[in-house]
Amino acid sequence: MQLLESSFFQQAVLMLISYVTFQLASSESDHNVKLHLPRCVLDVSTKYFSPVGNLVISLPNSSTHVTRRLHSISHIQEKLESHDQVAEFLHLQTQWTITISTPGLTTNINSLFKDQSYIIITSRQVTFIHVIQNLELQLHALKARTSWNPRGQFLVLISDQHIAGTELVQQMLEILWSFKALNAVVAMPDPTQAVGLYTWYSYRSPDICLQVEEVKVNSWVFDNGGHFLSSSPLFPQKIPYDLKRCNINASTIHMEPFVFINNETSSEDRCIEGLECRLFCLIMDKLNMTFQLKLPGDEMWGVKLRNESWTGMKGHLIKNISEIAFGTLYLDTELCDVFECTVSYFETYLVWHTPRAKEVAKWKSLFLVFQLDTWLAFIAVCVAAVLLLWRVTLSNSADPLEISTYANISKCFSYVWAAVLGVSVPQMPRTTRLRVLFLLWLFYCLHINIVYLTFLTTFLIHPGFEHQIRSVEELVESDVEYGFHEGYDKYFNDSTDKLLVNMLHNRKDCAAKGMNCHNRTVAKGDFAVLETNHYMDYLTANNYVEQSGKPLFYTLKDTFLRNNLVMYLTKGNHLLDMVNNIVTHAVEAGLIDHWWRNMKISWTLRRAKQIHEKSSTLTLKDLQSAFVILFLGLGFCLAVFMVEWIRFYSQKKRVKENA
Repeated sequence: MQLLESSFFQQAVLMLISYVTFQLASSESDHNVKLHLPRCVLDVSTKYFSPVGNLVISLPNSSTHVTRRLHSISHIQEKLESHDQVAEFLHLQTQWTITISTPGLTTNINSLFKDQSYIIITSRQVTFIHVIQNLELQLHALKARTSWNPRGQFLVLISDQHIAGTELVQQMLEILWSFKALNAVVAMPDPTQAVGLYTWYSYRSPDICLQVEEVKVNSWVFDNGGHFLSSSPLFPQKIPYDLKRCNINASTIHMEPFVFINNETSSEDRCIEGLECRLFCLIMDKLNMTFQLKLPGDEMWGVKLRNESWTGMKGHLIKNISEIAFGTLYLDTELCDVFECTVSYFETYLVWHTPRAKEVAKWKSLFLVFQLDTWLAFIAVCVAAVLLLWRVTLSNSADPLEISTYANISKCFSYVWAAVLGVSVPQMPRTTRLRVLFLLWLFYCLHINIVYLTFLTTFLIHPGFEHQIRSVEELVESDVEYGFHEGYDKYFNDSTDKLLVNMLHNRKDCAAKGMNCHNRTVAKGDFAVLETNHYMDYLTANNYVEQSGKPLFYTLKDTFLRNNLVMYLTKGNHLLDMVNNIVTHAVEAGLIDHWWRNMKISWTLRRAKQIHEKSSTLTLKDLQSAFVILFLGLGFCLAVFMVEWIRFYSQKKRVKENA
């Protein structure tokens, strides 16, 4: 019995010694972590965080701290003070602008600059679920800041050893990635008197593209005051230049001449023609990626809904259906706050395109050779010549025949008109003075006829055009209707400009592609459309051009608005910098302009095959004015004949009555 009691006593003593030893070791481990974790953070911050950027320290919400019953109040206070110790260490370096963020207490201050670095201190002595939930709250608080930058550097601190171990690290990295935070490192104490630092790498193989798998990149050991075990970088280039044929979803629309979609081929072959298709395929080729096209259907680019969501291509990005979108998307300040905009790669101009002035009626062509003041001067000279010949004849003439001819003002007018028409006169002047005057009149008529007949054929074929609308003011004052796509309404909604407001109220809606509006402008000539110059260049080269190569519409010289084409990516997308790099090199190399010139040449050559040269012959329509004058002359002659005939018979009847 005594032996049994002695055995129980020895076991109790051993358990007590083990417990005391464990508590001492745990206390020593906690002390080492408290001492070395701030040193580790300081070393990481000094080596990797930009000194000119803003550093945000995210602290857990005090209401989420769930402590274990075994910890004393002093122990809890000690752990809470370690958060302040990290901030104090960083503040004493005076290298960064430090901002403290806490869930529920962070004030959203507008900032012109993005945050560069983040240190997230997680909750302590809590369960696995509480750590994850609190991390999500901290990330939501950071994301609510206007300076939120998911492409910054994230250092997440786990202050205690956790039973979940790497499983907790894995879950944290997945949550960080759900917030688009790729450059993230999680620091967690190891049982081996060290702090392990974990991260993950994307695009390692075609099978593991964006699947999160934690990797231990380095360790902070407690020996010799603390140092990193190796020189491995904590924040290496996370996006490799070769993306291992990983897939990406892209949204676009068929919008000639920028995007041509072929519905009869596979996804990668559906978008190979068009300016933006070529650029997108170049980006995919350089990144070594495959892609799947997502077409939004009739919703096209999409509109903003009341719930702050979007439809169309923009809705695809909001709902993460696609990661990138392209197809005549404009660089817009409001939209670039919602999406990631690439650098611009092509500039387009919104210009008013009005109907070409209608051709002047053919019957007016005889009178279009000279302007009105020239015709009036010519008539005045004719009258002066008649009066001068008549007066000279009356003042000095010895020939009775000449007096009987040129002294009659009606005959004098007939002779002057005969000289104008280039026909002979019945009676030539006989006196020297009258001959000299008549000869001068013949020279004048000869020069007038030469000039007139030189341009007459041209005006018979092309009599010219009526007044052409050349400004927006003339467009508004005219009877021509106008319209544009509803997406341009915001550019007209300016209460300080009455002209724009008036145009907004009276405009007609031209849906996407606006072919009905364009056809009406060309066919009927009673409609003006606001469209980009490059799209109209494409329509001109393929359809809206005369046989001579002249466009069927008139483009106003004043540009209404300049727009830059960009691509949209999901907010915080990690591919933005690489896409911008490729786009910038393509623009600087002149590839965009080269592609556009080649496309225009191909359109021109394709159109040239449809042009068939033929001789221009004068038709009855071209000679319309000559026949109009002929019939007017015949009508006038008939009227004079009828008047003379009636007068002759009335005089004959009067003679019979007097007899």
